[in-house]
Amino acid sequence: MTEKEAVAEITRFLQDHYIHEAWADAYGVDVGPDPDSIHVRRPGDLLALARPGEKVATMCQGYSEMLALRLRERGIPAQARCGYATYFQKGWYESHWVVEYGDGRWADAQIDDLQRGALGIDFDTLDLPPGAFLTAPEAWQLVRRGDADPDTFGHDAEWKGDWFIAGDVPKDLVTRQGVATLPWDEWDPMPGRDEEIDVALFDALAAGTRVAAVPTKVFNQRRGRFEDL
Repeated sequence: MTEKEAVAEITRFLQDHYIHEAWADAYGVDVGPDPDSIHVRRPGDLLALARPGEKVATMCQGYSEMLALRLRERGIPAQARCGYATYFQKGWYESHWVVEYGDGRWADAQIDDLQRGALGIDFDTLDLPPGAFLTAPEAWQLVRRGDADPDTFGHDAEWKGDWFIAGDVPKDLVTRQGVATLPWDEWDPMPGRDEEIDVALFDALAAGTRVAAVPTKVFNQRRGRFEDL
């Protein structure tokens, strides 16, 4: 089995057993307003929730962490990456997680036929083309060079901008260190919406000249509480 075939096989399993919370209505599935499963950070714990005939709520980070773990178990280098996808809306960089695997290929385990049709995607989402995804450090550097508007990066009209990109940089870096975090986890030195950004620090983090510290506790913004990482 090739690496690409392994990615496809694992992705089919994930799409059969998991559902993205924001897309659930499109499938006629009610996952509730804030299902516990979307707050599961560790991919092994999330995989343990799979049950025949059931759909477990997750999101892009969960799909990516699970795919990466299963690939590594097969001896294929893989890691989840935090950044921005360009294929959700024209002119918009959507906050998103995908998997980097093998010798530098990229896969989006979330996108199935229904989502592909709804979004008008006409390329292989298990082998993303150049420009389809930017890691958070790449996005920060792109904006810092003046080559993109920071307000076109984010989750929605409220959660966007240079402060939002800065917050995603440590998430990508600690993920590369093998630490799973949620998209809504926050910790120092991530800036808030109206806080001053330590530009020099995030330049260094994005350039790889400074190592991102892994926190022991994070603030789960959706639940409004601190949690052990």
